[in-house]
Order: sequence, then C-alpha cells, then structure tokens
Amino acid sequence: MKKRYLIIAFIFLFANATIANTFFVTSNADSGPNTLRQAILNAAANGTVNMDTIVFQMPDISRAGRTIILLSELPELTSNLVVDGSTQVAQVFGVSGAKIIIQNNNPIATTGNGFTFLQFQNCNNIEIYGLFLFNAWFDYFISTPIVKGIVFSKCRNIKIGATGKGNIIRGTKTVAIRSQTTNAIDYSDSVSIVSNIIGHDENGNIVTSGPISQIFYTPSFGIQFKNVQHITIGGNTTVEGNI
Repeated sequence: MKKRYLIIAFIFLFANATIANTFFVTSNADSGPNTLRQAILNAAANGTVNMDTIVFQMPDISRAGRTIILLSELPELTSNLVVDGSTQVAQVFGVSGAKIIIQNNNPIATTGNGFTFLQFQNCNNIEIYGLFLFNAWFDYFISTPIVKGIVFSKCRNIKIGATGKGNIIRGTKTVAIRSQTTNAIDYSDSVSIVSNIIGHDENGNIVTSGPISQIFYTPSFGIQFKNVQHITIGGNTTVEGNI
C-alpha cells in the first residue's frame, strides 16, 4: 500500500511540474524580475510539454512606459509558447495591433552575427502577437548592418500576427522574418503571417521625411524563406492582410 501511495504522489508532482503557466511582464527594463527577458527564461525552465503564455501588464501605459530597450539579444524562445503584446491594456500603435515596443539602440548590430530580436529553432507551436520590433540605431556610413526581426529554423506551427493583434517590424535592414535551412530534410512547416506591418511606420505609411534612420532603414527582405512548406500569408479578408 505504501508503494502505491508513493507512485501516486510521484505522478502528481510530475504533472504539476509541467503544468502550463502564464508569465506576467510588468517592467520595461532589459533584465531582472518581471521583465520580458526573465519571462522567456521562466517559460523555458517550465518545460515544453504544455503551452505557456507571456502577457504584458505595464503600469505605465505611455509610449515610453511600454518601450523595452534591449541591451543585448533576448534568449531563444522554446516550444509551446505564446508571446502576446496585445494583452497590454492600452491603445495600439497606429493602425497596427501592437501595444508593446521592443527596441534596439545597439550598434553591435553591424558586427559579427548582428542583432536578432526574436529567434528560435527546433520548436513547435510558437505564437507572436502585438509586438513592435523596432531597430532605432542607424549609421549612414555603414551600408549593410546585420539586423533581423524574427528568425527561426526547423520549426512547426508558427503564428506571427493574427487579426486584431498583428506585429510591426521596422528598421531591420537585413530581413524582417526569415526561416532558412540548407538541408531540405530540416524544413519548417505550417507558418502563418497575418495582419503585420513590415518596413513601414505604425500607420502603414512609407516614410519620406524626418530623421535619416526613419527614411532609409527598410529591410532588404520582408519575408525570406527556404525549405518551408504550408505557408499562409494574409487571408481571405482585408484585416488579415499584411502591409
């Protein structure tokens, strides 16, 4: 009888150790408690069996209060994870569905492997909503900075944007969304890109005046895929379309 109780207790502990969780982002700092960086680390530590969700509850709903300025790249995302900026209680930016700005001011983007906002590999079930990925650093004398928005490989069931909660990706000189592998066996499958704004301002416009960084920092590639199958870009309604 004691053995039976021990087994039941073990199963109960194991089930609770892998339960889905919701992680709250209430700080716009680069790192530390209640930040996006820490939420990503916590989701990874929680395992990949169940779907975790990262939601935003910034107390300061001003533009500055909802802007996370990164000092370095974020950790890689792991399977079964929703990062949903649309959960923030605030107005969207422009005509987008984005409510949280993730900003790079770091000149390291011009060296080495550059700077990537969000990246993941060998993952299943990743959803990204309501984020404004903005590279704000610019050097007129460097023509090919390496800045990328969302990069993944060998992944399944990826959703980038949805009706009412699309993303903005702006200033990523190299590419906004990329999935590339040289081996056709290691393909990505089932990718949805809906209601996003890429390379334009938050009102969906091409910028023709203002600071030089705002005018010229459009991506060399909006979407660049190699060895990807079952792709949905846009949809059957206007609101599902990307700009």
